[in-house]
Amino acid sequence: MIETKIPVLPPGLEGETQFILTLTIDEILWELESQPVQVRVEWWGQSPEESQIFTPVDVENFTKSKIGDVLFARYEIKTSAHKLTEYLRDASPLKVDVIDVNDQVVGTTLVHNLQQITDSSCGFEGYYPVAYSETKEIIANLRIHLILETIDEFNQKSKAK
Repeated sequence: MIETKIPVLPPGLEGETQFILTLTIDEILWELESQPVQVRVEWWGQSPEESQIFTPVDVENFTKSKIGDVLFARYEIKTSAHKLTEYLRDASPLKVDVIDVNDQVVGTTLVHNLQQITDSSCGFEGYYPVAYSETKEIIANLRIHLILETIDEFNQKSKAK
């Protein structure tokens, strides 16, 4: 049996889980010719081994990447809302890399104002432009959604399913 470790934010904290942060990266809309890619997210303070890999759907062709099937990740938050807001302010912007089959970065986008998720019951989402690493030309747009729930809200929603 494979045991998957749920990542913790801020990294390295231990204790009781107070919130669940769900990060969804489920769509990529190419401006150029599409290619099989993954998306790598590494939060401030995480080691590269702790980064999360996503495989968004190519919306134009309605195809999943051939190199995986991960659309969202959940993070356990083991601190208060106030301390989380401070961490998110320090961690902003969140760098999101689009990587090819050879694990090379082909483009990057940045998610600013992360601390806003602590003020909203519906989180925030949008399409974020991915800039080609060398020319800064926009090559794609990623749909990114962040939502923060208390552990009680998350458990109630999970039981209702």
